[in-house]
Amino acid sequence: LYNIHACSGNLEQISDFILDKLEDLDVFVEIDEVGNIYATKGISETYPCLACHIDQIQKTRSKDFVCIESKNIIFGYSPSKNKQEGLGADDKNGIFICLEMLKEMDVLKCIFFVDEEIGCIGSSNCDMNFFSDCRFIIQPDRRGSKDLITEMFCGDVCSEDFITALCAENFGYTKASGTITDVGNLIESNVGISCLNLSCGFYHEH
Repeated sequence: LYNIHACSGNLEQISDFILDKLEDLDVFVEIDEVGNIYATKGISETYPCLACHIDQIQKTRSKDFVCIESKNIIFGYSPSKNKQEGLGADDKNGIFICLEMLKEMDVLKCIFFVDEEIGCIGSSNCDMNFFSDCRFIIQPDRRGSKDLITEMFCGDVCSEDFITALCAENFGYTKASGTITDVGNLIESNVGISCLNLSCGFYHEH
C-alpha cells in the first residue's frame, strides 16, 4: 500500500489494488459514479461498518521513493534527495485495517471513500442507503494510537451509550476531539447512527 502513490484525483492504481484484494474475499462489491467502493460480507439483518479514504495529501513523490522500517517504525525515503517523504499512511493504514477485517469477520460492511483530502468528495456523494442496515460506522483515520474521536466540526458523532458499550479504555483509547473526516460528513448528512474516528498508528495527519 505504501508503495502506491494515491494523490487525490488520481486514484486508479489504488482502486485497482483494493478491488484485486476484494476479489480474493467472499464479498459483494459495488462502485458508484465518483469511485467510492462498497463491500459487503455475509448476510445479516444489521452490520458493523468500517470506513476509510483511499487518497493521500502528498501531490508528488520522488521516483526513487522507498519504504524503510526501523525499530517498528515505517517511513518513506528518497535516497537521491536524502530526505523523508510521506507514506500516505493517512489513510492507507485505514485501508489495511478494512481489508484485514474483511478477511477476519463473517459479517461486515466496508466503504472506501475517494478524495477525502480535498473536501470529503466521496462521502459527500455516496449512497446513504448503504448504511441503512448498519449499527455503527468506525473510520480508522487518526494519528497516534489512543484517540477515540467522539466530537468533530459537526458536534457529537456518537451517543454516550455507544461510548460506554465500547469499553474503549480497556484497549488503551481515550475520548478526544477531531476536525473533519468522512464520518463527520456522514453525521452532517443525517446517517442516523453512531460514528467514530479512531487512531490507527500514523505519526501525524498527512
